[in-house]
Amino acid sequence: MNQINFYPVVHLLTGPPGLERNGGIWKIIKKYINRVQNPTFLMVQALHFTTYQLGEKAWDGWFYSYNCNPQIKKELKRLYGEELQLFIDSGGFQLLYNDTIDLSKWDINADAEGILDLQLKFNPTSIASLDYPINNGLSENLAKDRMLKSIDNCIALLELLKNKKQKSFPFLVVHGRNPEEISYYMKKLNSELVKNKLNKESFGIALGSQVPLSSNPNIIINNVKNLNRLITKFKMENVPIHIFGIGDSLAGEIIRNADNNFKLSYDNSTYVQNALRSKMYSPHLKKYSNFDHSLISKCPCYACEILRQIEREKLLHKLTQAPAYSRIIRKDGSQLIKSDFLGLIALHNLFWTDDRQKLIPQKIDKKNDIKIPSKKSKQIKNVYHFPLTGFTPRSKNVLFLQCSKKKPYSSSKSHKIIINELRKNNLFFNKHFDIITLSGLYGPVHWNDEEKEEILNYDYKLSNITSVDHIEKIRFVTSQVLNVIKRKYVKSYGLLPNKHYEKAFSKTLKNFGVEVFRDNNELVNKMIKDCRI
Repeated sequence: MNQINFYPVVHLLTGPPGLERNGGIWKIIKKYINRVQNPTFLMVQALHFTTYQLGEKAWDGWFYSYNCNPQIKKELKRLYGEELQLFIDSGGFQLLYNDTIDLSKWDINADAEGILDLQLKFNPTSIASLDYPINNGLSENLAKDRMLKSIDNCIALLELLKNKKQKSFPFLVVHGRNPEEISYYMKKLNSELVKNKLNKESFGIALGSQVPLSSNPNIIINNVKNLNRLITKFKMENVPIHIFGIGDSLAGEIIRNADNNFKLSYDNSTYVQNALRSKMYSPHLKKYSNFDHSLISKCPCYACEILRQIEREKLLHKLTQAPAYSRIIRKDGSQLIKSDFLGLIALHNLFWTDDRQKLIPQKIDKKNDIKIPSKKSKQIKNVYHFPLTGFTPRSKNVLFLQCSKKKPYSSSKSHKIIINELRKNNLFFNKHFDIITLSGLYGPVHWNDEEKEEILNYDYKLSNITSVDHIEKIRFVTSQVLNVIKRKYVKSYGLLPNKHYEKAFSKTLKNFGVEVFRDNNELVNKMIKDCRI
């Protein structure tokens, strides 16, 4: 008989100990999650604390070991008991470009052993091998390169665990966007397991790189069926499968389409992402909708009990209308915080993530082709160099914009806003100004290179944990480029609204006479004044 478990994504280390003290929306989730999900299942990304700029003092507070009983271990046991199922993912996505990230602040090495040591600090029941996800547009050669690195880490994890007293169940992460890639990965993995004489019943398999495929659930279902077939073929008996980031309905659909019985688990943050938009799950409509007072009137979940009490105090409407981080004082002097209200909505959403929701049939277009044809491509190295030889401007002026998640950069919302505002004032891209994008990974990117594979396929953003060495590297590259191209322009401008990009690029741009702005309107007004013909 098939078994299915859901791990909601949770952030634990959002500040100093303990778990109920901080974290905005996460504070209430951490405090009461065991009231709506018992036993409690948690999926925690190993490097999540870097988002919160966790200081060394707070780090020591969580992990300093007194009689082998650090604070994080005590807190988890106190709140969730011995039955807690804690799954620690590796955070491999953040380490794709590990030479750009500085983890020395927390004395962490960005390799398989360093990440394992970090994972084990949480005393988890399950851990995932350090992996490198594959995005949709990645070339075949780059995808295989990431696969081989992930496979090496699978083997390293099993070898390292042999010498660890603390035991956690390992999941070896498998990546593939289609059955062919998954077959390639599994054959390579099985070969390494046999070569290293590793026990095939001592681990689970976790399937990654499926989130970008969510618009076509047929593909994901077929990928899981193929993975399950290969597990049987390679005699990995009773190996459980975990799938990263899929939806509840799709998890149910996978079970219903399975050719055999197996243990399935999955995770997502849908419950909290909807709560952040004040979206509440309606069991009657079987979908998320805007917050409605009537939804809490008969709901049996613990979160709605608290919401009904707030409503009786005639404070709920005021709280729903309040801006983020606002505080409302109750009659007893205690405070109601908007983020706590959103946390209660998240817990309500989580309560309804049960078998009834998972098994909702999902409409799937049977006509869709479930195979993604592989494309032959030349070997592309993950490196880019600005073309300085023969550089020719198209305009008299140049605008430097920070990179965007969406690619090509020129199609992103942030770039379009600036281009459209200038167009309204008769200033046109390619005629009155050129745009050079400042990539957090590479430095300056030429406008003709936005659709090159190495630009389209990277996914990296400067942050508070970017290494000093990497910052210096992109500053040096930027200086090299400006030294050649700056004198070819009459006027030059830069827009760096993100503080990390401002810190990395602003000083260098200013040293070459570029006017740097952090506000869109100030930039546009200045360019209108200077550049209009």
